[in-house]
Amino acid sequence: MTKNKRASLIRRRLCEIPDELEKQIQKLLKQKSLIQGYVYHSKRRCGKPGCRCNRGELHDACVIATTVAGKRTTRSLPEEMREEVSELAENYRRFREAKREFRRHTEEALDLMAELEELVKVRVFEQEADKGVEKRKK
Repeated sequence: MTKNKRASLIRRRLCEIPDELEKQIQKLLKQKSLIQGYVYHSKRRCGKPGCRCNRGELHDACVIATTVAGKRTTRSLPEEMREEVSELAENYRRFREAKREFRRHTEEALDLMAELEELVKVRVFEQEADKGVEKRKK
């Protein structure tokens, strides 16, 4: 591929990236409330003597895994909080994904700009130096 063709492709891609960044910004702005962590279901023993869980019939528990004061922890969620907390945790996941995509597009743009700079840079002094080398070879 010629330099001009590659430079043209880079310019075209650079023109597309702001739209992709805007999409990620809109996703970030949609998230009004979020909670760091993820919600999952597990089976647990309650520890009461004579309970069915001691015979292997474990209790169904909904928990959130999160970080509190810098330490990973899990907390059981009461039935009435499960839906709301699950939605807030999903908002957090969406926020992080949009942030990752924003970073990826930004890094791509910077890489493309650096490549474009090298493609379009006029190398006057390097050309003169190359001519001097050719003269010495003769």
